[in-house]
Amino acid sequence: MPQAHDAFISYSHSVDSRLAAALEHGLERLARPWNRLRAMSVFRDESELGAADHLWARIANHLDNSRFFIVLACPEAAASKWVNREVSHWCDTRGTEGLVVIWTGGTLVWNDDVQDFTSDSTAVPDALRGRFVGVPLYIDLVWARDAVELGLRHTEFRAAVVHVASPIHGKPPEELEGEDIRLHRRARRLARSAVGALVALTIVAGAAAVVAVSSAQRADRRTREAVARQVGLASIDLPAGQLDRALLMSLASGELDGDGPGRFQPTQVLIGRYSRLQSILHVGSTVDDTGGLTNVQGLAFSPDAATVYATVAGEAGSKAIATWDDGSSSARLEPLPPATGSQLDINADGTRVIVGADAHPTLRDRTGTGGFGTILGSVVDLDRWSGVAWMSVQSDASPGTLSLVSAIGTEPLLTIDAAPGALADVGRSRAAALVGGELRTVDLATGAVQATAAAVPPAVAIAAGETDEAAVVEATADGRVLRWARRGDELTWAETVALPSDVGLPRWLAVSPDGRRVIVVGDAGTALVEFGSGRVQLAEGGGATVAEADPSGRFVALGGSRLSVWDLQSGQRVVATPQVANAVAWSGPCDAQPRCRLVAAGVSLDVIDPIAETQIRLVDELGAQAVAISRDGSRIASGGWGTTVAVWSVEPLVDDSTRERLPDAVNPPGAGADLSTVDDRCEGGAGDDLRAESPAGNFVVRFTVSDAVLAVCATTAAGPPVSVGRLDLDPTTVSSAAVDDDGNVVVGRAPGIVDYYARSEGTFRTGNGIDVRVGGEAVDVSTVAIRSGVVVAGTRFPPSSSTKARVLIWRLSEREPTTFTIDYIDVAAVAVLDEQAAAIIVAGRDTRDGPVTLQLWDTISRRRVGRAFTGLEGDVVELIGAETAVEGTDESGRSFRWHIDRNPTREVCQMVGRSLTDDEWRSFAEGALARYHFDPPCA
Repeated sequence: MPQAHDAFISYSHSVDSRLAAALEHGLERLARPWNRLRAMSVFRDESELGAADHLWARIANHLDNSRFFIVLACPEAAASKWVNREVSHWCDTRGTEGLVVIWTGGTLVWNDDVQDFTSDSTAVPDALRGRFVGVPLYIDLVWARDAVELGLRHTEFRAAVVHVASPIHGKPPEELEGEDIRLHRRARRLARSAVGALVALTIVAGAAAVVAVSSAQRADRRTREAVARQVGLASIDLPAGQLDRALLMSLASGELDGDGPGRFQPTQVLIGRYSRLQSILHVGSTVDDTGGLTNVQGLAFSPDAATVYATVAGEAGSKAIATWDDGSSSARLEPLPPATGSQLDINADGTRVIVGADAHPTLRDRTGTGGFGTILGSVVDLDRWSGVAWMSVQSDASPGTLSLVSAIGTEPLLTIDAAPGALADVGRSRAAALVGGELRTVDLATGAVQATAAAVPPAVAIAAGETDEAAVVEATADGRVLRWARRGDELTWAETVALPSDVGLPRWLAVSPDGRRVIVVGDAGTALVEFGSGRVQLAEGGGATVAEADPSGRFVALGGSRLSVWDLQSGQRVVATPQVANAVAWSGPCDAQPRCRLVAAGVSLDVIDPIAETQIRLVDELGAQAVAISRDGSRIASGGWGTTVAVWSVEPLVDDSTRERLPDAVNPPGAGADLSTVDDRCEGGAGDDLRAESPAGNFVVRFTVSDAVLAVCATTAAGPPVSVGRLDLDPTTVSSAAVDDDGNVVVGRAPGIVDYYARSEGTFRTGNGIDVRVGGEAVDVSTVAIRSGVVVAGTRFPPSSSTKARVLIWRLSEREPTTFTIDYIDVAAVAVLDEQAAAIIVAGRDTRDGPVTLQLWDTISRRRVGRAFTGLEGDVVELIGAETAVEGTDESGRSFRWHIDRNPTREVCQMVGRSLTDDEWRSFAEGALARYHFDPPCA
């Protein structure tokens, strides 16, 4: 929940941003005690939420947690849907209590006779009318828009701030003014005292000037480090909708932090969190240059995924299409008519871009040079994969026509006289239309009418099927589903199934390719209907606000408050997750190659393979409103509120630029250590015995499977030459073992237990064990590591399971371990990076003998750090953390070293595609960066 605020400022970003910021600053500074940063907490959305955070639920939370509500009234605010929505929410929940009106433009006149503002008061939002029972408190700041400077030194502006702050502080204006003067004088006295003390100290310290200078330098360094930490932590906390700003601010924190080895840790954490982010595409500051919000409403890739398209809208109602060609991060903007819809469709060969098929469409030929042309008529239904559409054209002179076109903008295949209210659908091989009680099916290849039926019951939705037994499915307003079969040139009613009342009024249908099932989406619920048996299966979670079938018709994705995917072939729900899905998109038909993928955008961004029933989460806490996926299923584009579009890779991104090939290993681990003093109980052994070396090579451990004997031998003068103990367990269950640089041992065993044995006087103390099973399900502890009191274990599920592998971090000083899921189904090896155990290394893979990907994870936050590394394959026989590098060897003997880049500036700048703006530089972290003078990153 957001923090409590003393006041919430609602205003038009297009005209009053400067005034709102000055008012916020004045309220925070007026009557501020010397030992506090602010006199009160003021929420102003531009300063505390990025554009992607202007989601209503979050704004409402901030409103609910504010004591006073300040409205900057002007014609632009009156026309703003967000200002009206904020006013309506406040008045509906609080009435006019705590509401302060500040007049900044237009006309504002109160009528005592009707106890309301006059109808010609252009500054009053509609949501504010009829709310007051007497003359409201409002303050005239119309003059302030033209003022050169606005601050508490400005007499008139100060008086206005005092009157606004008075009810918030609960003090009369004159008392508040006096308190501000008193506090200011006290601060001056303290300052003079501090100066006097400083002078005295300077005199006393004159003999130690060199020491004083050194101390000052240390103090300045500590201050910079503190500010760097503040900026770094704040950048990590920024929402995903501002990830470009977050990355740039994290680089700024690194610049502040000097040359420390961890100065870019926030950046590495962000790179790890957004490990699949390819690039950030920029729309521009705003679409309409008014300073208002920008909303990305629709997205699409060209067939070769080289070009990204987006429909974007400005707060003032303007619309445009943004185009990013391959390699460009800046958009080419072309204006669109304001009534244009948001949907984007690209035809199969990529030569045509169709915008707004969900409302008033426009069209552009990509091979031409012209802009978008408005299409006569509206789209009743469009198959976005084939481009076939039903188009409706209405006019005052005629009832209108319904035309079937092979592609929008081409000559119709068929035209039918139709009145408003006609229903139509485009299937994979046939189309259907219900006009004036007559139902028709049409061959998509020729445009010829196949079959008809007359006197058809009124419908609210229809769907064209692929089989003659279910040529058309119809849903009626009284809650029935009708199946129509084709018999020659006639459509014959074949079956009726009654829907439960939980479905509500049907809005959308999808028929399975074999015609045996239909999924019905109503305004209250969703149901799967099976023809023949008449069985109706209700879906959990109520109605869906988003519905999209894959082009083959087999799978249907339903979104809204939860995400579910139905397999119409089997009649089963293959995905059901209680996560918000604002938008979904399919890469292609699920009966063709490459294998289809579904992307769902909402709070998170997920890619789903419905056939394998696997899910990949690209990023959490995104809040996207629009999404697209390339036809090969490899790239994702997401957007929403804000001026950026993020492009993601479905497969993990790697950075092997620092990879160095080492001489191939020919001996097992430990061969590089001095084994002249090693006891023979730690050497050799049967093939099933486990053997490992400590990170620094001080000790070697051997577990003998035949007798459950654990032996640790020192390779240097680190301690007793050998410690031996027999473990009280079934030795055949032990799957992995590791030893640290003090000779302590950790073993992993079935059915999911990790045991720690401390070395003590030539043997081992009784082990401490933890259970790492998930929900009681047995797992394989495939690999373990231990260093500096931190135990790491990799666990995998049985080969028959597609569940992702998990990693455990167990600090021996703490009782409870932590676990997290990785992107892969198997953990080939784990290691601790350095003596401080600040990070761990996880070697993951999707098959037991396939390629290995190395990932770094922070041990405290359990966050991914930086990009991944590749090069190893199959079993990893050695994995070592070397402070600023990682070294690994696979079973084939190949060895590599990957250096960890401590300065990721180049990578971030390439990915973000812009630099910090002056406003960001000055305002971030309460102006913390403005006091330091160095070039911003990516400048």
